[in-house]
Amino acid sequence: MINLLEKIRRWIYQNKSLEVYRCEIILSKKYESWIKFIDYVKVDSSKYQDNIMTAIITKIKALNKKVVIEKIETMEKFDFFAKLNVDYFQGFFFCKPTMMNAKITNPS
Repeated sequence: MINLLEKIRRWIYQNKSLEVYRCEIILSKKYESWIKFIDYVKVDSSKYQDNIMTAIITKIKALNKKVVIEKIETMEKFDFFAKLNVDYFQGFFFCKPTMMNAKITNPS
């Protein structure tokens, strides 16, 4: 049976990306061997304070990986991460979701 770490390594190899919700994935030597399989690292902008986010992004960029920052909801957040040379942005600042009108129909 394949252990969990092997499943994760295979998934990363196939998808060439990794979402980061815990900074120790990037900042820890424990996961260093995974980094070679990754092209993009997605980071949730709401999870950490600015100084921690700066350290995470600096480390990712030092590894020559692309950074995708999510949950950008204000111009201030966009400016902060743009100054850190983040590659891609996601969030309500760019486009808020819209509610779709639905029509309920009887299946019979």
